[in-house]
This record gives sequence, structure tokens and C-alpha cells, in this order.
Amino acid sequence: MDDVATVVAEIAGLLRGRGLRRPDLVIGPGLLNALNLDAGVSPVEARDHLVAALRASSSTLPKDLQIVFLHASALTASDRSLGQRLIRAAAALDRDPRTIRRRLAQANVGVATALVRGSRKPVEMGNAWFIEEFEAITDLRGEHPILTARKVAVPTLSGVTVVKEGFGLPRPVPGCPDPQIRVTEGGALGVIERQGDSVWNFTVHLDHPTETGVSQALAIEVVLDSRLGLLPYTTFTAYRPCRFVRTTVHFGAPSVASSVWIHSGVVPIRLSDSEPAETDEIVDLDCSALEDGSVSREFSGLQLGFSYGIHWRWA
Repeated sequence: MDDVATVVAEIAGLLRGRGLRRPDLVIGPGLLNALNLDAGVSPVEARDHLVAALRASSSTLPKDLQIVFLHASALTASDRSLGQRLIRAAAALDRDPRTIRRRLAQANVGVATALVRGSRKPVEMGNAWFIEEFEAITDLRGEHPILTARKVAVPTLSGVTVVKEGFGLPRPVPGCPDPQIRVTEGGALGVIERQGDSVWNFTVHLDHPTETGVSQALAIEVVLDSRLGLLPYTTFTAYRPCRFVRTTVHFGAPSVASSVWIHSGVVPIRLSDSEPAETDEIVDLDCSALEDGSVSREFSGLQLGFSYGIHWRWA
């Protein structure tokens, strides 16, 4: 029996009786593997993962199959038997019970296929997505700098449920707390792994399995303990095609920067320079058009291998 067939059989078994509402819910090895869960995970955590994954995977089904599956699993109907829940589904779709059972079998296969596809190892965003838009925001107005990165991307693979993200910072000051990482849109934070002194990798469990060609947004927020853990620039380097980039830095009033300049396509090594080049745009920080000391620029027509964004010198 292949992986999909195993998961189909295990799902069918879970739907009997009270479905996912039964108190003695036992998750089979095929589903545990598809959910990337260790056999020693607590029953409560396993149930939460299972319900979330089944609901998300059912969202990829045609509407009629989704309705049948959600009724059958007891996620939208609380009747004590599968037969009673299927009668409700038949009434909702105005179909006879035999047709509903056929559609349930189709739905089980669709859900199992989505789960098994999503059980592959986490995929790096750059390897499975075309970045349509990217926005980077650095907020320096408070005691703790806040970095936000938001991507609108088009997946090139279907069925991906977990992606890998990461970021690097300068070597931290001894005793400085680790950055706080949050996923603010598109998914939930998974495992965080630190590599060396200044690199953090983490996984994101997507809200919905990817569909090839259907864009999804993903936003990450990182809160730093102080400006000592921050380089004086917010830029995007086009290592892969990207249609549109926006960078914004909130410097506050009075500004925490003494000078600001714009990079519009420079080689990345230039980011280590502490002075602007003749080709860089110098920003007038005294300009009345700057609201609350904020500087924002938009870039399109990006050249691969070049960097775009905002650079500054601390006041």
C-alpha cells in the first residue's frame, strides 16, 4: 500500500462513529508521518495538528467535496454517527446518500493526497516560489527595533505546507537577548534553529497548502533588543526574479539617523560602505514631506545580483 492509500484508509477509519469528536482518537502511523509528528507527541498536540491539517487540506477540494468531508469528519456536524452526518451533507447538497458516499471517497483521496504532498521536507521559499512583491520595513521609533518582511509569492509547487525562512544579524553583544520572531500573516511559526552567533533559521507552517500559480502572502516580524544588533541599511538583493520591491525605514522624530541615502541597484559589497557614492540618492531629512522621519522607496525592473533599498548613518 502506497503512502496516499495508507492515509486514505486511516482517514476513513477516523470518520466512523463520532469522527474527530471521539474522545479516544488514535492517529495512525501514515498520518503521523504526513503531519511530521513524532510518535511521542502528546495526544492533545497531535489532535490539534490533525484537525488543522485536515481542515486546511479539505480547503483544496471542490466545494461539494469539501462540504461532504467537513460533515463526515464532524468538523461542521456533531451527530453521533457517520451515517447521520452524511444525511446532513446530502440535504445540504440536495443529493442522495449513495452519491454522497461516493463523493466522500473522492474527498478522502483528495485530502490524503494534499497531506502526503505536504509531508515532504520543508521547502525554502526561493526554491518553490516566484517572488511577486517584497516589502521590508524597519521601525526605529521605539526602544526595540522592529523588522518586518512581507512577501507576495507565486508557488511553483503544489501541496507544500511548511517552508523554511531565515535571517542574519551582526554578531550580538554578550548577554543580549535573542530576537523575537513572529509570523504575522500566512502561517504559524514552527521550529527555530540558531546557527552560530548571528543566523536564525525557522520553519513556517502555512495556513493553506500551496497551489501552483496561486499567490500567497507571508509576513515575518523580528523584534531586536537594541539598535546594536542592527546594520544601518534596509535592502533587498535580487538573487531571484522579483517584480516589485518597497523598502521603508521609520527613523522617528528627532531622527536616529544623521544622513540617509538610497541604493537603486548596487553590488552587495557596497552595503558595507559607510559613505554614499555619487550615484546614490541623498535624502533630505529636513524635508517637510517626510512624515515622522520616515523614508520609503519603491523599485521595479530589478537586476539580478544587485541590491536596492535605504542606507543611513546613525546620529
